[in-house]
Amino acid sequence: MGSGISKASYNITVKTGDQKGSGTDVNVYIILHGKGVQTNECKLDNFFKNDFERGEIDKFSIDSEINISEVQRVELRRDNYGLYSNWYLDWIEVTNKKNSITFIFPAMKWIKANGRYFFNHHTCLPQDDLFLETRKLELKAIQAEYQLQVHIPEMAGLPAQLMSSFFLEETVKTLPEDEKFSFHYEANFALEGMKLKGESFKLTMMKNKEWQDFEDVNTVYTKAFGVPEVNTFSANRY
Repeated sequence: MGSGISKASYNITVKTGDQKGSGTDVNVYIILHGKGVQTNECKLDNFFKNDFERGEIDKFSIDSEINISEVQRVELRRDNYGLYSNWYLDWIEVTNKKNSITFIFPAMKWIKANGRYFFNHHTCLPQDDLFLETRKLELKAIQAEYQLQVHIPEMAGLPAQLMSSFFLEETVKTLPEDEKFSFHYEANFALEGMKLKGESFKLTMMKNKEWQDFEDVNTVYTKAFGVPEVNTFSANRY
């Protein structure tokens, strides 16, 4: 599949993460790369709509003089406009309207202001990265942010704990944003916990009831815990 000079339109779908503070009011710009060609930089913006809100999926349409039949790479940048400039990007999808082929670009990272980010459609080994210098800078930032420290050195054998470069105290440090559970995950976890507590309460209320025969043991099982498969052992013939 090749690329050529011909007017083209692309659908761009962007998924903003649901981490705390992941939504943004900044201006976001994108460049699509093909084999030896690229589009001009385009601003992703929907009129009269607040784009890139936390946990939302936004759809954009851009036009270009360059028709890229196979989008190999996405180049992205943002400015520092607005009060809320933090932005966590989950993924980007690009569809060429001419051939209806969709290309997916996972991101899963915080997009910092005034930096350029490249997301490839195909994977590669670290040593084959086309943007090796950018990768080295990102690794250097990660090494500065993620550090391990034994907080009680007097007790030999204790595992090291994560510390963060955001604080320099000798106490436990703040967990980096990339390692925190998302709001959606925490909400689901809390709901499941409430359901299990409710089921446990039902079992507690039933503990004083006497069983009349062996079949009554089934009354202790609920939808949350389920009936074990071995419950039908008496019907098996061996």
